[in-house]
Amino acid sequence: MSGTIPVATVNEGTRRIDFYNDTTFREWALLTVTHPPTPLSSYLDEFRNYPQVNDVLITYFDECLKSIDNKLRLGPSILIGCISELLILRLVETIGEYLEDTNALSNYYRKKTMTAKHSYTIEMVRLGRQKLEDSIDLTEEQIGIFTEFNNIVNHLFDSIRLRRNEYVHPRPNMTLDDLPAENVIAVHVHGFNLYAKIILNLISIFKQMIQHSE
Repeated sequence: MSGTIPVATVNEGTRRIDFYNDTTFREWALLTVTHPPTPLSSYLDEFRNYPQVNDVLITYFDECLKSIDNKLRLGPSILIGCISELLILRLVETIGEYLEDTNALSNYYRKKTMTAKHSYTIEMVRLGRQKLEDSIDLTEEQIGIFTEFNNIVNHLFDSIRLRRNEYVHPRPNMTLDDLPAENVIAVHVHGFNLYAKIILNLISIFKQMIQHSE
């Protein structure tokens, strides 16, 4: 795999998205691409041990890794986007339940742009954390999970979703040059477990609080 991480820049409204423009993230991304694990199935073994993982999530990720093993380009990019969106939906739904907001998920669906969905998700996490801190003293581990959400998920969320949307909704003038570059897919896949672990741990935190309040 290539050792060069592209800086993909997109303008959506007034927002400029530089996927790999953060120095720390670029260093981590480069490391994951140049030193991938062998075999890739080790990612799935790790993923199975995360909290709140179910058979649907496992199936998506398993098929994504198998697509990469078979040198496919579109399949893994679309699948990693689907499972990433599913994780975000579950996070929004769980925080909504914790906040007793029955419209949380429907409000997410009403957001028409990727930027709006992204902002809404961040706001839901902020509100959920605020309510948590009004109820309990967060542990160092919990604080770390919220910090990682801000540092890692924000970098990958837009990139994964944009790539998936590009290939699920192809343009009539699309060329082979528009297909996902191998190193971009590599960053998404190699970074997915870190991304997923943060979201699943957040879901677990809020679900535990919901159970305690019942």
